[in-house]
Amino acid sequence: MKIYSNKDWMYTAVPKCASSIIISTLKMKQRKNPKARQSFTFIRLPFARLKSYLYQKECFTEQLTEEKIKSILNNFDGFNENCVPYSVYIKKDNFNFIGTLENFYEDWKTISDIDIEYESERETFDDGKLQDMHNTLINKYSNELSRLYSGDFALYSKVTK
Repeated sequence: MKIYSNKDWMYTAVPKCASSIIISTLKMKQRKNPKARQSFTFIRLPFARLKSYLYQKECFTEQLTEEKIKSILNNFDGFNENCVPYSVYIKKDNFNFIGTLENFYEDWKTISDIDIEYESERETFDDGKLQDMHNTLINKYSNELSRLYSGDFALYSKVTK
C-alpha cells in the first residue's frame, strides 16, 4: 500500500485505479502528511481492474490471457500489487471519501476543482476485439474470480450506495 499526500489530502493509491494521474494532478509526494485533514482513495469494479492488468501485461492472445488468469487465481500472479484485492487494505471507515473509477469525473469534484483528463488507450485498441476476448475468458473463470474478489465487490457495493 502506497500513501501520497499534499498539504490538504492523504491519498492511498490502489493500482490500476488512475493513481498516476491523481498523484500528478494534485502534486503529491509519497509520504504520510499528518497535517493533511482529509483522506481519500479511488477503487473500481474488480473485473475492470483485472482487464486493465491483462492489457498492461500484454495478454493479447487467448492463451496468454488464460495463463495469466490462472496465475492470478493461483497466487495473485506472484502476489502482484495489481492483483491483490484492494479490500485487504482499503476499509470504508478509514477514509473521508472513496470514489470509483466508473464515476470518476463526478467523484473527482469531491476532491478538487482542478480539471483532470483520465483516458485509457485500451478502450480504442483494435476496435474492442481484445476487450471481447478478455471478457469471454473472465466470464469463463467468473465463479472463481468472483470468490477471489468477493471483498472488493462488497466494498464497491458499499461505496456506491
